Amino acid sequence: MSVPVWLLASFAAVMLLVATVSAARLALARRAGRDADIDVSHLLMGIAMAGTLVASLSTLPALAWEIVFAALTVWFA
Repeated sequence: MSVPVWLLASFAAVMLLVATVSAARLALARRAGRDADIDVSHLLMGIAMAGTLVASLSTLPALAWEIVFAALTVWFA
């Protein structure tokens, strides 16, 4: 069974919205002097998930994303 393209595009749009909100929170975090590690991780996850759902939105090769998320895992561990 195939998933409709419009559904994948809708979920990708939601992921990009999450990334946009996280980018705004990241900008505000720098001004407020608070930690921004969670906002960075949400920003990266939103971009990566949108690229997973819609192939034309892919920004980095798979190996680069694996390295990014391995580094995030180490950071949060």
